[in-house]
Amino acid sequence: MRLEKMGASYLVTAGPIGEGHAGRDGDTRRMSRFLNTQWNRPRALAWLLAVLLFAELSSRLLSGVFVLSIDNLVARELSPLQWANGPLIYDDKLGWRLKPRFQAPGQGRPDGKLSVGALGLRGGAYQESRVPRQAVLAIGESLTLGINVDDSETWPARLGGLLKEPVLNGSAWSWGLDQIVLRAEELVPVLRPTTLLLATRPESVAETDFKTFGLGYKPYFDVIDGRLILAGSPVPKMGSRAGDIGVPQSVLGYSHIVNSLMRTRVGYWISMRVLGANWVDYSRLTQRAHVTDESSQIACLLMERLADLKDRYGMRVVVMMAYSAGELLTPRASEEVPPVLGCAQARGLEALDSYQALRALAANNPAGFKRLWQQQGDIYGPPSPEGNDFMAALVQKALASSALPPVDAKM
Repeated sequence: MRLEKMGASYLVTAGPIGEGHAGRDGDTRRMSRFLNTQWNRPRALAWLLAVLLFAELSSRLLSGVFVLSIDNLVARELSPLQWANGPLIYDDKLGWRLKPRFQAPGQGRPDGKLSVGALGLRGGAYQESRVPRQAVLAIGESLTLGINVDDSETWPARLGGLLKEPVLNGSAWSWGLDQIVLRAEELVPVLRPTTLLLATRPESVAETDFKTFGLGYKPYFDVIDGRLILAGSPVPKMGSRAGDIGVPQSVLGYSHIVNSLMRTRVGYWISMRVLGANWVDYSRLTQRAHVTDESSQIACLLMERLADLKDRYGMRVVVMMAYSAGELLTPRASEEVPPVLGCAQARGLEALDSYQALRALAANNPAGFKRLWQQQGDIYGPPSPEGNDFMAALVQKALASSALPPVDAKM
């Protein structure tokens, strides 16, 4: 053993052991020089990025989807209009509308189709010059447009057959009453219809309180000093911005690995703990525009706009209330008529409530009522062709009268 002075202290070493220690120091220094040379920070970062890119591509290849996509995968789900190649397109005035000159097969039957002609009219002519003027015009939401039925099986098409005159269908999926009235104000000056059938639902009235609903952003109205003021227009596109899908989703939503992880139970737990919501937060598609419920007031004021349109173009206007099967299977008192129908009549418009006729059928002939709807297992789906026949006959009977009787609606 020997003492080696190390500054102010001494280190006790043994010959062979000290030599081994020195050898290890040499190995450490050589490894350090190798790491400093071969694994500097830029190179390490490049390797890390290469590994992550390889893992991302592998994940996409194994899943078989979005292999070459550079889109934000969360935004793809929350803004279908921007990416889907379907019958709907973004519209800066209405939020969305049917894509003109579009056709989709397989609607309700093998040869069934959804055809969209000029001006975005379902079943209409592809050339605008061939779209008839001075016809009956029906505008509404999904039930009027027709879901999973052929062009000839919607209730406006069936009504045209009964009336022996064209009935144009200017509807679209999931429109609120505000969008329906704005669409009427857009089409009436162009088509100059003899009769406007404006069809709505209780849900469509409720949608007037929202700035996003179902398919993205939509226009809405504020009530200021008793007047409607259009807001949210031009309608913004739902995209990959942080305000649309969330801050972390706007950055990490491009990764298939991250999105796959966040859809697992572990990812759900992380998302709820950190974000307080699901990773793909569908509540962003039902954002309220007003703190309190103003839908009834807005609906009544929309009837004033409709009355102005009627006076300007000298047409007959019938405001119709349609219902889903679930709403019709729920009894209601005879006086519980939707207030918007009373508002329509108070402003010189005609009103047609389909509830009583359909509810009577549900109560007295359940099997017959069931045939009016497309059955999805034990669940009532949208109206069947037979259901659209029923609605068309109801409307034809109403139009045969010079003026519809008043509805008992509380305003």
